[in-house]
Amino acid sequence: MSRLARRNRVLWVEPPLSLLTPLRKPPEWSNLWRRGTRQPQSNLFTLATINPLPLSRFGAVRRLNRAFRLRRLREAMERLDFRDPILWVHFNWALEHFIGQVGEKLVCYDCFDKYTGFVDPSGGGHQAIQDWEKEVVQQAQVIFATAPSLCHYLEEMQPSGFPLLVPNGVDVALFRQATGPNAPLPEDLRNIKRPVVGVAGSIGQKIDLALLHHIAISCPQWSLVIIGPVEPEADRRLIAALRSLPNVHFLGSKDFRLLPFYLGGIDVALVPFRQDYEEVHYTMVPNRLWECLAAGRPAVSVPLENISQYDGLVYVAQDGPGFVAAIQSALGEAETGQEMVRRRQAAVAEHDWDNRAEQMSAAIQSALSGAKGGAAGARKRVL
Repeated sequence: MSRLARRNRVLWVEPPLSLLTPLRKPPEWSNLWRRGTRQPQSNLFTLATINPLPLSRFGAVRRLNRAFRLRRLREAMERLDFRDPILWVHFNWALEHFIGQVGEKLVCYDCFDKYTGFVDPSGGGHQAIQDWEKEVVQQAQVIFATAPSLCHYLEEMQPSGFPLLVPNGVDVALFRQATGPNAPLPEDLRNIKRPVVGVAGSIGQKIDLALLHHIAISCPQWSLVIIGPVEPEADRRLIAALRSLPNVHFLGSKDFRLLPFYLGGIDVALVPFRQDYEEVHYTMVPNRLWECLAAGRPAVSVPLENISQYDGLVYVAQDGPGFVAAIQSALGEAETGQEMVRRRQAAVAEHDWDNRAEQMSAAIQSALSGAKGGAAGARKRVL
């Protein structure tokens, strides 16, 4: 969105917080009562929203909360003079019902995960997500998907539509700072014993904590650093087990602009997703892998879709012993030399977010050009 805002005015509606949010995520307390819009950069505005009523599992409560959020959105649009907008939808239970409610001239659906993979298939949530997504897909004139398998999945919901493959991206210029001549070593890494293997990003239900524990106890001579917030859904027992190990260091959340220097300060980066999240695992092309490569770091990852294109640049391992062996290889002198750094950075140059924004802009512009024939015409031309 920061790229799209260079030539467009963008209003980003934040996922709604509830009155119970601070109990699960205390840092969100200060955000709960934030009102109005903020402007983090030119042409880019953000709108904070809340669910004023608890117990949103009840239909009547959801409808009242939805009406409250919609009123806030319309007020913000009027205040900022947003008219005939393009409505950009991604996965959020609270926001899909804005379709048809804000005078939009085009609906764009941005799909970057197999969302049903996050819930129990035997529960009602699985079917609810499928129903939600099918409804959005059938109403959208432009659909983006981050992986080929996601494209196939969405095509099954709308056979007459053809989602456009636009993989995730990376801020190439930002992460190349990791290898700059004056790249600083963050202070909280300076006294950690080397070699250092590290994980950067949110630590939630997708991260294989048991795998990290195996690595840490198998090789106590290595330091394992975990950079990023620990999400409430992470397994508390395994988090506690990791915290008890003397060679494991939780460094907490960091400003994203400092992340390249943290990646530059570790010897091997890990991409340790849980492989039992089969649907998510199969459709995932994670930003954190490209961030590691853009920073020039050796990386060890679980098998991911399309990772074969990085043969020779990324180590792939299936389990704990495989990760240990791959890390040992990645620590070799040849892997940390400048030639390998240049090869990794060159491999992800095409995935820069600037290129992604241009791809998406072109697709939307094409859809708008065909909109004179109606929504069906736009779908025919673009999708």
